[in-house]
Amino acid sequence: MRQALSYPSVVFVFFIAVVSFVFLYLLPKFRDIFQSFGAQLPKFTLIVLGISQFFISALPFVIIFLFVGLVSLLLFNKTPSGKEKIDKIKLKFPVFGPLMLKVALARFSSSLATLLTGGVPIISALDIVSKTSGSRVIENTVLKIRENVMKGSLVGTEMKRYRIFPVLLTRMVIVGEETGRMEEMLRRTAKFFRDEVDATLNILASIIEPVLIVALGVVVGTVVIAIYLPIFNLAGAIK
Repeated sequence: MRQALSYPSVVFVFFIAVVSFVFLYLLPKFRDIFQSFGAQLPKFTLIVLGISQFFISALPFVIIFLFVGLVSLLLFNKTPSGKEKIDKIKLKFPVFGPLMLKVALARFSSSLATLLTGGVPIISALDIVSKTSGSRVIENTVLKIRENVMKGSLVGTEMKRYRIFPVLLTRMVIVGEETGRMEEMLRRTAKFFRDEVDATLNILASIIEPVLIVALGVVVGTVVIAIYLPIFNLAGAIK
């Protein structure tokens, strides 16, 4: 995921840097120049300059808000209940939520298959993989499944009780338990989830990059038009 999103992330940071430079530094310079001429500015230019002035006025409050929010979020994430709530919110994000869930499930399936192949008992294996999924939601769910498995229940039967596990995964686990080939079924499932993640990331990367570039072009084009309109008006007045 980091590799696939690295280039779009760089483009996004560049986009933020360019927009910040334009609205926080460049436009205020031109506003001072236009004010020195005392000419009537076009409405479009006034709107763009007003947006720039709003950004400048709100910047200190935005920085303080982001700093306080980030610190509060980090402190809240260090508590067990806080981390679980944050992980639940992450899994509800559009597009990225299902993607993070598939990554966690692929890690869960692969780790469980490796442990079972190595001869680790299912009870101990579930305890270990619960901590390697990377999601507190899956961790707590797997620990609940482990408790019921200790009482004699089957893993697949318990997984069916929780909606966080896709039907494909639960069916593969059930088939694996019935045929004694659970490790193989888990490996196939992990590969399926990894392929799904790769395909989704490729689509996202191909969409995010042009969208950011087009958005950057729209912002820069809007600013250029807003700057040149008064210049054209002044040139016409001089003639």
